[in-house]
Amino acid sequence: MYLSDGRYRVIGELGSGGFGSVYLAEDQTLRKMWAIKKIPEGLLKEAAEAELSVLTRASHPGIVRITDVFRTDGHIYIVMDHVKGMNLSKLIRSGIKIPEKTLFTWIIEICDAVSYLHGMSPPVIIRDLKPDNIMVRPEGHIILIDFGAASVSKGTPEDYVCGSKGYMAPEQLTQGKTDERSDIFSLGRVIAFAAGDKKTFGLNYVVKRCTASDPDRRYKNAGQIKRDILILSNLGKSAIVLIIILIIGLFITVNTIKETEELNAAAAAEQAYSQALMCFYDLKDYEDTARYLKNVPEETYPESRYYLQISTMLSGASSDRTELWEILEEFCSFNESSASEIGADRYIKNTLCIAKTYISSDEKGEGYEKAEKTLKKALCGGYKDKISAGYEAETIRLMINSLISEGRLNEEKKKAKYEEAISFLSRLERLDEDAGDSDSAVRDITDTALLYTEIKEYDKALEAYARAEREYPGNAKLGYIQHILLLMRCERPKAEIERVWETALEAGITRDEDYEIVKERMDAYDKDI
Repeated sequence: MYLSDGRYRVIGELGSGGFGSVYLAEDQTLRKMWAIKKIPEGLLKEAAEAELSVLTRASHPGIVRITDVFRTDGHIYIVMDHVKGMNLSKLIRSGIKIPEKTLFTWIIEICDAVSYLHGMSPPVIIRDLKPDNIMVRPEGHIILIDFGAASVSKGTPEDYVCGSKGYMAPEQLTQGKTDERSDIFSLGRVIAFAAGDKKTFGLNYVVKRCTASDPDRRYKNAGQIKRDILILSNLGKSAIVLIIILIIGLFITVNTIKETEELNAAAAAEQAYSQALMCFYDLKDYEDTARYLKNVPEETYPESRYYLQISTMLSGASSDRTELWEILEEFCSFNESSASEIGADRYIKNTLCIAKTYISSDEKGEGYEKAEKTLKKALCGGYKDKISAGYEAETIRLMINSLISEGRLNEEKKKAKYEEAISFLSRLERLDEDAGDSDSAVRDITDTALLYTEIKEYDKALEAYARAEREYPGNAKLGYIQHILLLMRCERPKAEIERVWETALEAGITRDEDYEIVKERMDAYDKDI
């Protein structure tokens, strides 16, 4: 695949995430390698290309160099240096022991990069600062690599919500409001992740102040964070550190001390709960989940007691499925009765926890049935209109996977389960279309065709393939291979098969692993005809 009038030859995919995919590409003019991020236009507001272009002026050792931003085929492409090394997330999770001095150096380098971006004219708000977007180079220095969500203006309530779970500030998550302080919150989360359970008292203070719920209570800028980290790195864990930070900080009057203690307690609970959910959902580390939840007050997050019970059992403390399912039933009742109090996001997170646990604890059929019942309450009940599109899509995908899995286990239920999955795929397709994610919408239609094929509804399957090609012409993810094979299987006219084959070749299916197989069949098919 070539981009920008043939200048960049795409060699392969480096990775993908919530804002798009990143490819390794060769510059045919300069003969060097670049990383190119591809983002659907619908995920960014209209001025995104101009905003990202501001970053082409950035010149800092801690910020990846962006050399070009262009728009084509309904996507925005960001051309940047291909950075070698390992992202901070993988490095920390690998279990490599990070010396405290190295950790402080990394935090200081991140602060310098964030300060530089915030100091640009206009200021650049990162909005998706997280360990996955921070690379540690082979020589040991830090560099920020992903600015797909960056903005040169402060977010407003009318802005779209963007960022990553566990790293977005409260105002960013609920209202889409972003400014320098929302990046400070994310930076605090990054520090907490990198430090893990090695946080000293002083470092813990820095994290709490970064992640205060009230933006006005946070550090005003990354330079202030760097100042306190330098104090910590120079003086270590002594009491002097605490005295200096307390003098510099907000502890001036008795009332301020009291307010700050209350704020820190709330921030600590929020931090522990967020870390617990990250361990539960993303890492599937149930021991760490339980450890974090022990620091979460039940009066603040009443559902934490269920997460704690479930995590304790899943970590190996007990294998009694009956007991686990009793806890899940209680959790489900609590979730439904408390939905209006805990809010849509917590309600749907709890729903996903319950459903996933049912599935993982029994994959022979009954677990799927219980999961589907739980998910349907969320997707079809009276609370469905309050669920955000992102969480709705995640819930639907789990529902579809559960229905398909159950159908595979039970031949008698297969047709009914697959037809139900198809109806949810239609709903998911609408969500993906609204989000401007054409690749996912195409995949939804192709999955629909595959399910119709599984239940021998061949005409409906062919109709789905044809609709995908009609509505998304030229998309290489349309499932051309499956379409052609099904046309042959149904003995459709040669002209129809050849038309799809030619369209598939134009879309670039020669890179598909099954291309040679289909090509041989096409050659044989021509001879037979």
